[in-house]
Amino acid sequence: MFSKRIFQKYGKWLGVLTPVIMLIGIWIYSSGSGEARGRRGEVLYAEHCASCHGNSGEGLRKLIPPVRASDYVKENPEKLACIIKYGTRGPMTVNGQRYSGAMEGISRLEADEIRDIINYMRITWNGEKEAYSLKDVRSQLDACL
Repeated sequence: MFSKRIFQKYGKWLGVLTPVIMLIGIWIYSSGSGEARGRRGEVLYAEHCASCHGNSGEGLRKLIPPVRASDYVKENPEKLACIIKYGTRGPMTVNGQRYSGAMEGISRLEADEIRDIINYMRITWNGEKEAYSLKDVRSQLDACL
């Protein structure tokens, strides 16, 4: 049999290479391209954030702070993951305007989804060039508990 001959000749290598090829495929799929993650961040922002912060991140007058062209987003990147996941209360100053409302967290979001939202806001609207890594977001989330 042809397949039996091939297996006898290459079976050892097939046994080693198959899991390696599968792991490489999983890694490529899970890491995704920066562009795909940016698009995902845009979709997640629209789904979870736009109803309050606006489709373009402009906020709502003196009630809800902007996340577009926001000094707070630029100067406090280490707080963003915790705010998105767990919410925030109390006064906050954004672009010289004081906001004193509360924001409910979105606890069902996973760390990779939070990373994509943060990167979408920071890169698209706040001129940041460097993306936040999943490791950065996980460390922030661990620190805010």
